[in-house]
Amino acid sequence: PKDRLQLAELWWQQLLFGELLRLKLGKFDANSEFAFVDAAGDFLNSSAGFSPTIFAMVTYPDPGTGVLAFLD
Repeated sequence: PKDRLQLAELWWQQLLFGELLRLKLGKFDANSEFAFVDAAGDFLNSSAGFSPTIFAMVTYPDPGTGVLAFLD
């Protein structure tokens, strides 16, 4: 639809155990966590850093709600 209005990202993140565990919950784009390429950060369009292997995850133009847990 041409007149679509949505909130793209709204999330909360907590670092626990001296930044060993990172929890993130809310609405976010899978590209921001799993397909991020540092070298593509200067480009206006994210296609330079887009990975086709995350096709099953929620991403642009309709990010979804979820929970992530990272152990570093």
